[in-house]
Amino acid sequence: MRIDRSCHIFLLTFLFFTGCAFAGERVCLRKACFSVDVMRTDAERARGLMSRQGLDEGQGMFFVFNAQDVYPFWMKNMFFAIDILWIDKNKRVVHIESNVAPCIVDPCPVYTPAAKAMYVLEIPAGDAVKNGITVGDTLR
Repeated sequence: MRIDRSCHIFLLTFLFFTGCAFAGERVCLRKACFSVDVMRTDAERARGLMSRQGLDEGQGMFFVFNAQDVYPFWMKNMFFAIDILWIDKNKRVVHIESNVAPCIVDPCPVYTPAAKAMYVLEIPAGDAVKNGITVGDTLR
């Protein structure tokens, strides 16, 4: 079966804008595993969970940065609360913000980790506490 170029471009565009381009990867902390969309580029990281209606149980978004640094996050154009976990280059959780609510008033609050990170995991609000995830845990 041959797929013509226009169909291929449409499919890639659809996957990009629906956030499914990297779906299916998993990350685990303690006994909890999350199926994640991986955001690797500046454009993907900037879009993040904006305009999505929610995360199902066991889902998340995983941000990968090119270098370890302090990466602040905010909740602009979000419709639901999340837990945000910053993870260093050794895959250890270095900071957690729990039950971070959507921004409803400009300027939006900015959430800044207490330590440098290379990865950020966003999961449904309350999942970090529910699964006993704490600073110092190691990502698998």
